[in-house]
Amino acid sequence: MLFVLYSVLLCVISLHGIQIDFERFDQLSGYNVYNSSLRVRKYNRTMITLNGTLQVVVPLNKSFMISTDFFHSSRGNQQFNHYPVKLPTRNVCEFMNNFYADYSEHVKDMINMPERGECPIRPRTIYVVNKPFPKEAVPPFFPPGLWKVHLINSVQNVEIVRTNMWILLFSFLLTAVSLHGIQIDFERFEQLSGFNLYNSSLRVRKYNRTLVTLNGTLEIVAPLNKTIMVSTDFFHSSRGNQQYNHHPAKFPTRDVCDFMSNFYEGYNEHVEDMINMPKRGECPITPRMIYVVNKIFPAKAVPHFFRPGLWKIYIINKIKNVEVSRFEM
Repeated sequence: MLFVLYSVLLCVISLHGIQIDFERFDQLSGYNVYNSSLRVRKYNRTMITLNGTLQVVVPLNKSFMISTDFFHSSRGNQQFNHYPVKLPTRNVCEFMNNFYADYSEHVKDMINMPERGECPIRPRTIYVVNKPFPKEAVPPFFPPGLWKVHLINSVQNVEIVRTNMWILLFSFLLTAVSLHGIQIDFERFEQLSGFNLYNSSLRVRKYNRTLVTLNGTLEIVAPLNKTIMVSTDFFHSSRGNQQYNHHPAKFPTRDVCDFMSNFYEGYNEHVEDMINMPKRGECPITPRMIYVVNKIFPAKAVPHFFRPGLWKIYIINKIKNVEVSRFEM
């Protein structure tokens, strides 16, 4: 099992700012004029970037008119309202000139852009590599939420191209004296072996924009008795780049019945929302299906000496010192 642990320490008087991320970029029509492979992807745990190419297939002259439409979803639930702001409608050459006048610094890292003043714009392939959204380009009066922007090309008032860009905007204001805490998320859960004893469909998924949960079932296929010994191994990656070092922490090795008894003694409150768990003291543990629904990682269960980073835990079952099952969390 992989999980991510963040440690937070804030000593702040007042902090205000915005975070803006690309959410999606789609070309909806006009493939005879442009051919886009631009995609939004997660660059690392904190940054989302735009990557790909935009091919200008034909020369673009002043007969191409560019217009925009903005839509806003205040709750981020894709219930959009048309927003009364737009970039001025211009022919493509004037549009690009105005764009360079205001935003040239934000496209310097895009490769093979048209030169300023070029008209008509010649066919070319523009390369976009790990481009974060330039938040400085957004006026401060834009309210937080999910934004959808249509960029439309028309010739003689007939739409020929439409692209669709989604942007997520957060606004934050923090006023605090001192705040310390941790945030811990599931990253992955996999059963690696032992399918004659367990059958896991547990998967980590994004519940919403801020919450990651564990979902699925864990089937106990055969009775589990005291011949099955349970041990653990902990590994830590301080930079979150999966370069792990073995960590000396571990749960005491116990037979499965003692392991569960100790588990209930220390962590009972954290599994109360899991359905059809074995009863406390049950031994052998009878076959059953355990259901896990939108389970958040219980941050309170992690000792304070655990360092921030990416953690990997192996849960190992052995019979007579022979490994019979392994889970990775």
